[in-house]
Amino acid sequence: MEKIEFDETAWPLVVVRYPKVIEQQDFERHLGRVVLFIKRQQPWAMVNDSRGSGHPDAKQRRAIAAMYDEHETLVRTFWRGAAIVFDSPLTVGVVTAISWIRSPPHPFKAFTSFDDGRRWASNVVLAFAGSRAA
Repeated sequence: MEKIEFDETAWPLVVVRYPKVIEQQDFERHLGRVVLFIKRQQPWAMVNDSRGSGHPDAKQRRAIAAMYDEHETLVRTFWRGAAIVFDSPLTVGVVTAISWIRSPPHPFKAFTSFDDGRRWASNVVLAFAGSRAA
């Protein structure tokens, strides 16, 4: 069974790659790891590479919302952005529309190009670092 993969070699940019099927136990491990990034109390951003993967189910979406609620202050302070990359422009449009209704407590943008998502996420971290230095 494929697992969710994390690449933090370019910290403060974290790339997460999702398998076709996201098992509940692996998803919980994933959220635990995200919480550890938040608790570092350093600005960071994430690229969610969801190309070819399934989407979180209702239980997993509730777990994401609970994580945001529990760590809202740290999320708003240190999680500078999340880019999510999908195969389909239609999915990008749907996710973007949903984010207008209930946006996450950090900047968020959906893409069909991994390179564009990575560039955007890198820029939000760099912009934050630049504003802190000024």
